Amino acid sequence: MQHAGHFGPVPTGPGVGCSPRHRLGARCLLARSARPGGLSARTEAADVDAPNLLVAYQSVEGHTQQVAERIAERLRAGGALVTLTTAAEAPSPTRFDGVVVGDPIHAGQHTRELTAYLKTHAATLERIPTALFQVCLTSADRTPEKLAATGAYVTSLTEATGCTPDLVARFAGALRYTQYGRLKRAFMRRIAAGSGRSTDTSTDHVLTDWDEVDGFADDVLLLVRSPHRA
Repeated sequence: MQHAGHFGPVPTGPGVGCSPRHRLGARCLLARSARPGGLSARTEAADVDAPNLLVAYQSVEGHTQQVAERIAERLRAGGALVTLTTAAEAPSPTRFDGVVVGDPIHAGQHTRELTAYLKTHAATLERIPTALFQVCLTSADRTPEKLAATGAYVTSLTEATGCTPDLVARFAGALRYTQYGRLKRAFMRRIAAGSGRSTDTSTDHVLTDWDEVDGFADDVLLLVRSPHRA
């Protein structure tokens, strides 16, 4: 079965066919669309040409903010009305036709702010199109082991919050050496050396594939405008 946008057939087996667009997202798309009750009233009333979308992110060194800004820019180019804000300051999702949330992974964890937002608004988010992106250096490595690790971060978040997104993307992050403190810079340099990445701490090194980010935003628009969610 084919899915909207860049989804292909749902892969089977541990790590088989995994792409940066996490295969859990494809399963969530099927699970959410099959739930009883159909679309929320808000989604049924949405202007498909200019959907009102919320992009809520949390950033630590600033790279996830850049990813969120890129997503918002792409959504606007596709005709959406977009509110871009941090998860800590994000409004209730009730007035939006769809929500995109995202944050970085640090020490194997999503941010407290995003986790709290999803937990607080889980019931509402389950009724409207919801997409999640996470930013993590580990996602630059496409081995089955690393894909399983980044997938586990998504699973932990959904279990902790009770919110299952329709669409999930895992983006490679950045080595923000110039933004780190002395101890973290040394720590990240060791990690980079062990994984064959740049240890030049005089500059930052972006590993994010911006075409993948644009593709995710396009998939969000397809999701929000889909007539097949009921």
